[in-house]
Amino acid sequence: MGKYCKGVSKDEVAEYIFEGHPSGKILRGDPILWDLLKERFQYSSISNIEQFEFESFLRNTFKDITGRGLKQGEEYYVKALDLGVGGLSAGFVCCDYWIEKGFPRLLKRYQELINILKR
Repeated sequence: MGKYCKGVSKDEVAEYIFEGHPSGKILRGDPILWDLLKERFQYSSISNIEQFEFESFLRNTFKDITGRGLKQGEEYYVKALDLGVGGLSAGFVCCDYWIEKGFPRLLKRYQELINILKR
């Protein structure tokens, strides 16, 4: 995929930012959404972005995948995230997770990477 910034590929950047998976109060669709956000980032036309643009990318991609924006206290079903694995929360996302933990974690990891690359 070529180099993204300072000799680091976009795949390497994505691996760093999206390391691990969601945990805590999550629903079954949240880890699938995490993986889709990572995949969309890897295959996007984004180049050397600033944190604000990364946050905008996350919010816009979230809305594109789910069909809805983030709203505190909401949990909703997204057919594209229901892989037929069963369970009461299959295909559901928890907006509180993304607002309170998911996006802050991704933005923090992105900023950490930017700081490392500036050295």
